[in-house]
Amino acid sequence: MFDTPSSNDEILQKVVQFEDMLKGKSFTFFDVDDYEKIVDYYIDVEMTSKAISALDFGLNQFPNDLTLSLIKVEVLNSKQLFDDSYRLLKSLEQFYPNNIDILFNLGKIYSITNRIQTAKIYFENTLNLIRVNDSYNDLLSDIAYEFLQIGQNFHAIEVMKRILEINPDDESTMMEIGIA
Repeated sequence: MFDTPSSNDEILQKVVQFEDMLKGKSFTFFDVDDYEKIVDYYIDVEMTSKAISALDFGLNQFPNDLTLSLIKVEVLNSKQLFDDSYRLLKSLEQFYPNNIDILFNLGKIYSITNRIQTAKIYFENTLNLIRVNDSYNDLLSDIAYEFLQIGQNFHAIEVMKRILEINPDDESTMMEIGIA
């Protein structure tokens, strides 16, 4: 996240401005990128309550921003607030029914809550969308892992074969196929 000293200073300055705003000392307008940087900072330093606060401010200002919403899903999941995460994802799904990240995260929630058949459907839908949009190929390993977690080894192996078609030298996938 911190590429250069100047970008690090810029991020810290945004965080200080945000905290001053929380304390009522000032009001600052932040754009979506600023909120993402502030939230990433809080996540990196393991201050999830402040990350959620920054996300809430950002989503109040930019209620339709998908990136901030998906970051909030990740934070909620890390705090094991799966019901909150589920509600947010279902509301996002209404507006973005074919969004790979939303469908994949819903599949994970269903998997975590032992709704295996529904999780399988969401993972299959995600996989079908990735076949159309190969810019999400990096998500294939996660899908294979999730299929393994819900006992769908055949599906996991099929996904791993696809990974090996894309990258035949992927040693970790070769080992995972042997285990699956």
